[in-house]
Amino acid sequence: MLGRKRHLATDAKQVDMELAARAFAKAVHDGDIVNLRFLFGPFTPARATSSERFETEKYAYLLPDEEQERSREFQSVLDLVRSRSVWAHIENELSMSRPPQLPSDLVLALGDNALRQGKYTSAAQAYEMLRIRARMQELVLEAADESLDRGDLDDLGFAVDVEKLVLSRARRALEAGCDGVVSSGLEAPMLREFIDHRLLVVTPGIRPVENQPVDDQKRTVDVAQAFGCLLYTSPSPRDP
Repeated sequence: MLGRKRHLATDAKQVDMELAARAFAKAVHDGDIVNLRFLFGPFTPARATSSERFETEKYAYLLPDEEQERSREFQSVLDLVRSRSVWAHIENELSMSRPPQLPSDLVLALGDNALRQGKYTSAAQAYEMLRIRARMQELVLEAADESLDRGDLDDLGFAVDVEKLVLSRARRALEAGCDGVVSSGLEAPMLREFIDHRLLVVTPGIRPVENQPVDDQKRTVDVAQAFGCLLYTSPSPRDP
């Protein structure tokens, strides 16, 4: 249960976090992207740094009425708002002075509710926010993969190529008593050749067919490359 009142930033103002939770739930339940954004804004009554308050008539529109609060759909959204991860996200964003990052769970639920209510502009804005966020994450991962694929490890402090780095880390893992390592299939044969066969090699990114240009990982191998290269280099089929 959320505390009725809580200090978020200053002693000058206490925010009624139960009212705040219900305000967030109402915006999501109503499919209202404008109100959800406002609740995270710099002058929202949800912020302790703002002089605005939920208790005033000015912001009565942000809060649900008794009928809405009794509905099963609203209570479901309120439970989502109060969930540990979502509420922690809300509190963190309200404590920051930068542009807010709205919780994806709330934005998705808002978009779905807006769509059901025929609020297509609000739904489109919510879904577009999620699409842009997902694309930004993809670009970051693609850039990281591309950097490693070129052997460009300078920013990580490694002035060596990928193969030498993998061998060095694998040897250190074995010396430290580790049972195995996680490695791309591209380096797995090299590990088998130069590292003790007692070391297990776990290989993610195996594709059932030849890797296509559009993929979520760049350093992948197909099944034949992943397993054939390991089995064919073993002195005996019984060897690991």
